[in-house]
Amino acid sequence: MKKALTIFSAALLLLLCSCASSKPADPILSRTWNDMELTRTIPTHNRADIEAVNSVLTVGENTLELHFKRGLENQLKFGPEWFVQVKIDGLWFNIPNDIQMDSALSVENSSKAKEKLTFDLSGLNLPAGEYRFALKYSEERLLDTGYISAPFWVINPGDEIPSASLTSGEADPADIIVSVSSRFPARPMITDADAMIVLHIENLSGKDYTHSRLKLEKLGGSEPETIKYEHANMGMVRPWAQDSSEIFLNEPLAPGKYRLTPSLYSGSIPFITPEIEFYVIAESRAPRPIWDNAEWLPSTHVASSERIRITLGDTSLGGDKTELQISLDCDIDYQYGEFFMLEANIGGQWFTVPTAHGIGYLAIAHSTSARSDFALNLTYTHGILPTGQYRLVMEFQEVSYSEGAGTSKYLSREIAFTEFEVTEPIISNPFANSFK
Repeated sequence: MKKALTIFSAALLLLLCSCASSKPADPILSRTWNDMELTRTIPTHNRADIEAVNSVLTVGENTLELHFKRGLENQLKFGPEWFVQVKIDGLWFNIPNDIQMDSALSVENSSKAKEKLTFDLSGLNLPAGEYRFALKYSEERLLDTGYISAPFWVINPGDEIPSASLTSGEADPADIIVSVSSRFPARPMITDADAMIVLHIENLSGKDYTHSRLKLEKLGGSEPETIKYEHANMGMVRPWAQDSSEIFLNEPLAPGKYRLTPSLYSGSIPFITPEIEFYVIAESRAPRPIWDNAEWLPSTHVASSERIRITLGDTSLGGDKTELQISLDCDIDYQYGEFFMLEANIGGQWFTVPTAHGIGYLAIAHSTSARSDFALNLTYTHGILPTGQYRLVMEFQEVSYSEGAGTSKYLSREIAFTEFEVTEPIISNPFANSFK
């Protein structure tokens, strides 16, 4: 195994150097490998898995045979788009490929699903390394589309076959990344006043994983101390997605070092148990809340509707003042829901700020003629807000009713917003006193 990986690294280095000095002659490699895109867009469909019949190729072998691992519940069409990815330093990268299948393959039942699919990889000139083949599928009845993938290896002649890495159903722990935080995006550090901690699981594999249980321990003593919690929201972690699980505590965690170990499985794959260690600090020592907008996109809301006016009872909040008193004045009758957005002005640009984890909204439609005055408590929806300039953004629908028929029709969607200021951090925690 080490020999194969060493030779692959050397071959890849030579290829990168040659690509840097001259453009590849082969038209399939329209870009150098330095330009390959990092991708996280290839889930494995949970009703149609494929695998490579010849999962280990020798450098120079260019025919890859695939077959379906099980029957299909519905008719699926595959292709014409397909591509290959290479794994470098634990991350998958697309290899440029302009080849498509001659025609889309339709698979209607399990007997046809046993047929082999053959692909010619000669235009890719693959050196030794770890790869996966991705094939596009579509399903007309369910309007479903996506990719399924199959892993394979390329080795140099005489190298050891990496059978351990190709064992059917084996999990790669590096494909599961776990982290923890408080439920407040503006202050992710966990403190001894929090009644909930949030476990984030990022699934970089092509498999569906089920998060079934977890273990919480306090470290620092001669032996780890198991901490009992009230309950945790656990479930499916989809491929190439991140899932957040709220863990409700029986009592606040004392300052110190902890370890959280979730257990995940996928079909016949044995449980994998990635671990994450973290610290809990005293709330009095918690850092001042601040928004981290490094990965946020600016707001697209440019103008507020002229037909809808939102007035606030007080445009300055902070400390114990956490409630917005709202009055609506509209030219016509609109419908609106419980959901709203908060945007913060950061560096002269508006950004939508995230709510606290575990927040939901009731699916209720209100009428502006029947409910024009109401209050919003920001400690419930966001919990912690740093100082700064904010604006409340609401969505309204103009509705036409048919008298007698009991039907309605949505005519237009309008956005309205108004600004306010948070002069001192809002750090009220509505769950701080909820412990039994």
